[in-house]
Amino acid sequence: MATPQGGWNPDQMRGDFVLPRPTNGYAIASLISSCVGPITLLVGFVVGPILGVVALKQIGRTGEKGRGLAIAGIVIGAIPLLLAIAVGVVVLSGH
Repeated sequence: MATPQGGWNPDQMRGDFVLPRPTNGYAIASLISSCVGPITLLVGFVVGPILGVVALKQIGRTGEKGRGLAIAGIVIGAIPLLLAIAVGVVVLSGH
């Protein structure tokens, strides 16, 4: 086949172009929620880990990116939450 004038040949455009995988939105929301936990009166510390777990399930099913973001959201949100629970238990037990 002759190349059309201008040098562009439509047959050359057939390639194995693959779109990049998107990043899971719940993973992003998980990390943001956990990071703004102190600003949101600790609500972010509860919401962040929940969104992170949802994100991990979706990522496993869809193959999206964002696994590290989801894990970071879970860890950043869970540590202060667990510390708050431990302090609450100690205070309520009277020690």
